[in-house]
Amino acid sequence: MFGFFAIDIVLVHLAFKLNFRDARRYETLQLTKTKLTVEQVAPSSRRERWRFQPYWLQVELDDNPALDGTLNLRSHGRMVEIGSFLTAEENINLANALRAGLNKLRTIEPS
Repeated sequence: MFGFFAIDIVLVHLAFKLNFRDARRYETLQLTKTKLTVEQVAPSSRRERWRFQPYWLQVELDDNPALDGTLNLRSHGRMVEIGSFLTAEENINLANALRAGLNKLRTIEPS
């Protein structure tokens, strides 16, 4: 019985450790008049950065439930998946907010 209890403690500890490690993963999106910058930071602190010109950027949301609403940004043959750790509903909200921001930029007269 104590052996099983010890295994349970080790598994709970491992689950918490993995959860805290994964919590260090994040993404930032910065939309300006001239570019959308996406920066993804992995739990290992490895950073990747993409820049897209907003006028040509396409926001694609896959509604396939098996893929949990994959959200992709695509422009000029380049693609990046964002929000992979978000729920399907959160991805829908993010896609709508990005589309609204991009549409607003596209309708502003150049100064």
